[in-house]
Amino acid sequence: MNYWGLPIDQGKMTLLELIERPPTEAVAISLPEDGLRLTYGELSIQVRRIAKQLSGVGIGRNDRVAIALGNGLPAVISILAASVAGTAAPLNPGYRKEEFDFYLKDTDAKLLITGEEVGDAVLDLNNVPSGRSGVEFTEAG
Repeated sequence: MNYWGLPIDQGKMTLLELIERPPTEAVAISLPEDGLRLTYGELSIQVRRIAKQLSGVGIGRNDRVAIALGNGLPAVISILAASVAGTAAPLNPGYRKEEFDFYLKDTDAKLLITGEEVGDAVLDLNNVPSGRSGVEFTEAG
């Protein structure tokens, strides 16, 4: 039995199935410094929404999504959603331009998710490899 009293399944499960297995009202993420608690039900809704958006712009299995976000809920949800839709490639938002250039090329990321904390290094989304696209994650988005 696991933490919630559910039998431990020895079979394979997807990441989304793992997120949706605990009771929907159980707390999945707690950020006390922000006064934020997110249940598994709420986490599932947000991960599914972002994964659907990623799929809608052409992200599929084995496509890498680079994510350059600071620690926090947007990073957690983006990494989970990218892992559901394709493959997440988290990057340090503190990288210099040259480091972003290297890692974006090295990961062959098809999409870059970034936020305000990255600064000038990737604000010019020309840093994303040729034929790729970039988006900026916002709290409302």
